[in-house]
Amino acid sequence: MESSTRGFGNLNARRSSAAVCDATVSPPPPRLTPAPRAWPRLVSSLSIGGANPSDFSIVSDNCTGVWLYPSQSCTASVSFGPTRIGARSATLTIASNASAGPAAVSFSGTGAKPAGGGWTP
Repeated sequence: MESSTRGFGNLNARRSSAAVCDATVSPPPPRLTPAPRAWPRLVSSLSIGGANPSDFSIVSDNCTGVWLYPSQSCTASVSFGPTRIGARSATLTIASNASAGPAAVSFSGTGAKPAGGGWTP
C-alpha cells in the first residue's frame, strides 16, 4: 500500500452539505523476487485520524475485508464537512497485512466563511 494526498479545496463551514473524495487503495507492484506469503494484501480496516478528524468521515468503504493482488484496487469515499473556518486536515489510515505497516492518505480542505453572513464561530 502506498501513501498519497487528496485535496477538497474550499467549502463553506457549518453547512449541511459536504464534498466527497475517493481514495483508491492499490498495493505497489511486487519486487522481482517477492517474499513468500507477501501477496495478497488483506485490508483489515480504514480509520480517520489526524488534526481535524471530525471534519472528515468515511462514507463508503469497499476495501475492508478485501484481498488485493498487485494489479487490483478498491475504493473508499471520504467526505469533508468543515466545522470551522480555515485549513482543515485529516488522515485516512489503511491497515493491512503488509509488512511495511499501514498506509495513509492525507486529506485537506479549507472551511470558508458562508456568503451572506450569519456566521458565529
